[in-house]
Amino acid sequence: MSYITYADVVGKPHDTCRALRLIMPSVVGSVVTDWSSAVVKLDLQLQPPLELQAHGYQVEQIRIVQRRDATQPVPEAFPSGSARSWLHRNPGADGSPGGALCLWYPEDPPRLCWDWSHGFERFVFLVQRHLETEELVRRGNPWPVEDAPHGHRLDGKPHPILCARR
Repeated sequence: MSYITYADVVGKPHDTCRALRLIMPSVVGSVVTDWSSAVVKLDLQLQPPLELQAHGYQVEQIRIVQRRDATQPVPEAFPSGSARSWLHRNPGADGSPGGALCLWYPEDPPRLCWDWSHGFERFVFLVQRHLETEELVRRGNPWPVEDAPHGHRLDGKPHPILCARR
């Protein structure tokens, strides 16, 4: 069951921030930084679980951007703070690697993609999982969850989804 809808995010972003802090203990800070006719921007602070804090994982800063036009029907998540390497980033508008987190590929199977029917809180959960996974990889570990190169192979078929090895 989703609690936070698209209408909540674009129509009542301050209430959305409050709701996130209530239903997601990992959201330790949230603020609306832009609420215009074109876009809604939320800045969140996401605290890792205690077991990751014990290993030095820090609170993550993330900006979530929801454009109000039909060309971008789902939010984008941009990590902020210190410059770090990221394995899964979309290219920026200028082609640089500083774009939004690549949380899924539009041609991935539906089970690996997010849409508004899943609720905004699920999107925030996926963002946090991605940030924690990126930190794990920076520490020399393999990517532990499903993964696939994007685009198509030379034969036109999609790349297979890779699963973590145990």
